[in-house]
Order: sequence, then C-alpha cells, then structure tokens
Amino acid sequence: MSKPVRSKRISKKIRQEYSDSLPVTLIQTTEVPPDCQTYSIFTYISTCLSICFNYSISDINKRIPVEKPIGVIIGNAVWVLKREHIEYLWTKGFFGKGILSRSEPNWKQRQTRKLLSSLEMKDKQLTQGPNQVLSPSSTKKRQERQLKYKTKEHPTESTVQVAEQEAQKEDNSLVKNTESTSQSSLPLNKDSLPLEMQAPFVEDLEYLQLSPEEAMFLRGDIKAIDLLDQNEKPYSIESCWKKFKGRNDDRPDNEFIVNYAVYHYYRSRGWVVKNGIKYGTDYVLYRKGPIFHHSEYAVIIVPVDSCGRHISTNSRPTEINWQWLLGVNRVSGQVKKMVLLCYVIIPDLDSADLATPQCIHQYKIVEHHVKRWMPERNRD
Repeated sequence: MSKPVRSKRISKKIRQEYSDSLPVTLIQTTEVPPDCQTYSIFTYISTCLSICFNYSISDINKRIPVEKPIGVIIGNAVWVLKREHIEYLWTKGFFGKGILSRSEPNWKQRQTRKLLSSLEMKDKQLTQGPNQVLSPSSTKKRQERQLKYKTKEHPTESTVQVAEQEAQKEDNSLVKNTESTSQSSLPLNKDSLPLEMQAPFVEDLEYLQLSPEEAMFLRGDIKAIDLLDQNEKPYSIESCWKKFKGRNDDRPDNEFIVNYAVYHYYRSRGWVVKNGIKYGTDYVLYRKGPIFHHSEYAVIIVPVDSCGRHISTNSRPTEINWQWLLGVNRVSGQVKKMVLLCYVIIPDLDSADLATPQCIHQYKIVEHHVKRWMPERNRD
C-alpha cells in the first residue's frame, strides 16, 4: 500500500499559474463536431471534451508557444538567460534549476525582500533608536528577552549618531542607485510596494540551468526550445544528440542515452523528473511539481543486458549488494520516499542506430518497487 502524497498549501493564483504541465500552448477552436451518437466511445469522449472546454483533440500536436525560449549550450549544460524564458520553462513543467536557488529561480525576489526588510529596520532604528528595534524573525519570548536586555542601557546621542552613520553606509552598499539611498529615512513597506517598484533595487544575476536530459526533451520531443552555441549558431536535433552523448561514444550503454531513456519514460507518463543527487539516487519523481507536492519516488537506474547481467558504468556501482541497497532505502525512508529500481535493458545496437534520438524506443524499462520490511508491520 503506497503512502499518501504530502501536499502543500497553495493559493488559487499559484495553481492557475502552474496549471500547464508542459511549455506548450493549446490552440483554442470554436468548431463544434457533429452529432457523436454514431461514433465510437473514444470519439464520444473527445467530442464531449471539445464541447465543454472548447478545445480540439486534434490540435494537441500543434501546441507551440508564440516565442520559443532560447538556451545556450556551455559545456555539458544549457543556460537560459532571459527572465521571461526562465519563468516560462519553470511555470510550465518545472524545467531546470536556478543557479543561485535551491530549485525555483527566485533569487531576485528573495534579495529584494531582504533589502526592503533591512531598509525598514534601518528606518526604525533612526526613528525609534537602535536599541528599541528587534529582529522580525525572532520569536516572541526571544523578543521579550532582547527588549529586557536592551532597556537596561539607555542610548546616548553619540550612539544614535554612530547608528545613523552605519545605517547610511550599509544603505549605500546595498542599494545600487545612490540617489535612492538618500531617501532611506522614508518608511518602506515591502507589502505595499508593487513588484515593478521592487525590481530596480536588485539586479537579476540568476539564470536557469537545464540538464542535458531536460534540454534534449525540450528540443527533440516537444520542440519547445531553440539551442545555440556560444557563437549563437543554432543546434539541430541531431547535433544536440551528438553533443550530449559524446561524438566518439557510440556504445549502447552510453550513460546519457540510458539516463535520457529513463527521463523520457517518466516524463511521458506525466511525472515531473528532477535530479536526485542529494538523496543518493538518480532521479526523484513529483506527481505535479515541487510547488504542489513533495517528491514521492526516488529512482535508481540499473542498466542490464538482455540476460539480466548488471552493466557497470563510471557513476554506478559494479554490482547491487544488499548492504548498498539497504543504505539507499534507509536514506529514502527517512525523507519519506519510496525507492524504485529502474532496470534498463540495453539493446544490441550499432553506431548507425545510435545516431538519432529515436533509438531510445528500443530500450526496455522494468520497474521494481523496494520497500523496507519490518517484522512488526509485515508479519503476515
């Protein structure tokens, strides 16, 4: 019996923003199909969906965004630099990772909130005195202890002047525009300022980094991104495939091909696939995305040949023993994830067969769910 998915409290606005599972746009139509009583059950269901939602089932393959995001291939990774492209790829499928964030590329928003909070604290220090202002992140008991300790010493005029000078120096170093720092005595409330007024405080230094598997899926499968090199020369699907797998590595057990076959397998089934290196696994699977739920499964890729013999690679152990498996299962159990052993059966292919991404359809995948056995719970 599987564990219930741990959901997060999400507002209605956020749910609408992240409603699309892929970076593609449905083409709305106004055509109403004819009477569907003489058609099959599939035609009947598709007709009902078309009438209710005003979308045509035949238009699913034509879902192309108005402006494709652009990624730059640098080394073995892909960088997306424009902010509108970053938000588009993240809100429609949770692709990539912000280089200055844990996952969601929101470094600028976090720095803006910190800056506004610090300016508000400096303003309170100038008006109320430096010893009367408490940290907003402190708990109530800690604030009472801080206030009790600070009220023992009354600030003099010299201490207030020193505090004003230090506050002015910090404002000059934090705020990029020197003219705006002269107005630091004005009360700044981060909740009352709109986003377009908060943005000029901090320069956006973050970009989105895509893994080779994500970039290949976006470029080759759904064609939702254009890839360029550092000289702005476009990459075709075949050239991207050769770049990621290595031009001189035409082995069927190529690490990128095996990883991409697994990534494509779970992405095509609606899972949001993210890197699982911090859990000691290859991937982690989200049901709808990191915004809505915690990851439910931890995937470990096990390449095997047609006879079931394990194939060793540089990043995977030579064999799976019980000590290694119990260790991975224990770590995943502590973070409430279930382990999936994903066996990838490597076909016998030559270099000509591996020249295009269509070769991944010849890789077979077998999943095994590993669950910790405890005598008091699994006695029967």
